[in-house]
Amino acid sequence: MSTRIEVHGAIAPLAGQWDELADRATASPFLRPGWFDAWWRAFGSGRLEIVTLSREGRLAAVAPLHRRRELLQSVTNWHTPEFDVLAEDGPARRELLERLLRGRTRPVTLRFL
Repeated sequence: MSTRIEVHGAIAPLAGQWDELADRATASPFLRPGWFDAWWRAFGSGRLEIVTLSREGRLAAVAPLHRRRELLQSVTNWHTPEFDVLAEDGPARRELLERLLRGRTRPVTLRFL
């Protein structure tokens, strides 16, 4: 199976595929692109880094992150009811996280999991 990891700097170009993934995964509203778009407009700082895993050209997992200085962290704060790496299955989530963390010397902070 062909998989691909990409980093995106904007939510809008991914929104359609992201919502389809959320539907397949029966995700809560707080894991959908509309929530992260509203959150980013209200609280965002730094640079968005939305990490995605695609299988055979279809979005299989997404981790909405942002970078401030050298710190990579989840798009969350005290106004966030929940956070997760949205994935269609466990292996997709695991592969995205493994590839995200592989070889990193700086921390990645995921809050409200």
